Amino acid sequence: MALVTIFVLLVMAWGWFYWGWSDEQRVLVELHVRHTGVLYTPIVSPWLRGRLGPSCYVLDRVTWIGLFNRGDITDYSPLTRLAKLEALDLTDSPITDISSLIHLRNIKMLSLKGTKVTNLSPLVHLINLKAITLTDTPTEDISPLAALHMLTSLSLDGTSVKDITPLYQFGCLVIDLPKSTFTETQVDELQQRFPGWIIQRK
Repeated sequence: MALVTIFVLLVMAWGWFYWGWSDEQRVLVELHVRHTGVLYTPIVSPWLRGRLGPSCYVLDRVTWIGLFNRGDITDYSPLTRLAKLEALDLTDSPITDISSLIHLRNIKMLSLKGTKVTNLSPLVHLINLKAITLTDTPTEDISPLAALHMLTSLSLDGTSVKDITPLYQFGCLVIDLPKSTFTETQVDELQQRFPGWIIQRK
């Protein structure tokens, strides 16, 4: 009886993980994502995953997804079902409103490079964000970024940002500044004021 109970529990556990895996696969189909633009990470240690056998693919979850220059996507809300997503690259995508991303609480890296995003306020919900790329966006106001206490890397090159005082709270930051706004003298002054910053110069 005990063996039967254990077997039933194992089957139920496998079914639960399979349901999570299959739902993520449906998201990829909905977004027409090529598997070359997806990275999977097991929700257990890779060592353990490798020893549980081939059927344990159900433990794999999408942790990185690239949607580069995807003009065919109009609805990004399916992304919220990728609960383990840690990195999202939307480079040159037509997205303008990022409010559909507010439930991606595990996300650590986000690229909005080349998009038309201007309103960054939804980012205040993504408290685990460490790296954001805003290169070549029409962004002007970065005040929402002050709420991201984990932030360590930020690219503002090609933006219209003039006020970076919301960033003054960060002791350590790797940053690209818009060259059309900040002169070499201003960059030197910032570097002296914030010795923990690494200001990228090209």
